[in-house]
Amino acid sequence: MPLTPSVDLRQFESRPFLSEPFIVALPLDHPLVDLDTVDLNLLDDQPFIMFSPDAARYFHDLLTNAFDAAQILPKIVHQVGQMHSMLALVDVGFGAALVPQSAERLRFKNVVFRPLSSTVLTEAKLHLIWQGDNENPVLEQFIDGLQS
Repeated sequence: MPLTPSVDLRQFESRPFLSEPFIVALPLDHPLVDLDTVDLNLLDDQPFIMFSPDAARYFHDLLTNAFDAAQILPKIVHQVGQMHSMLALVDVGFGAALVPQSAERLRFKNVVFRPLSSTVLTEAKLHLIWQGDNENPVLEQFIDGLQS
C-alpha cells in the first residue's frame, strides 16, 4: 500500500514507489491564474489552504519547511487532512493550495492548476511498505508488479 515516508519504518520493509512535484491549485478567479507558472514566493500573504499538522503531517511539514526556507508566510485560512476537502475549499474560493501533481486528476469546476516554481520545495514521495516478517509468497510478485 502506498504510504508517505513519515512513518517509523524500523518494523517494516519499504521501497520507494512514486515521486511527484507539487503544483498550485487556484480558484478560477485568482489573480495568479493568468501565470503559466507560479513562483512559491507569490503565495506570501495570500489566503492559503494548508494540510493539517495532525491528519496530514508529512505534507504539512514539507510545505512548512518550504515556506520557512523561502521566508514567506501565506495566510492560512483552513487546515484539512484530505486533498478532496482541500480542493473543495479552493473550488469555492477560500484560497490557494499546494498539492501533489496527481491531485490534478480530481475534477473541480472552479479550480485551475499551475506548475510551481520553487527551489526549496521537494517532491512528494510515496513508499510501498509491508511488515518485515511477512511470509506471504505473493508479496514479492505483487511489489514487482507495481513497480514495473
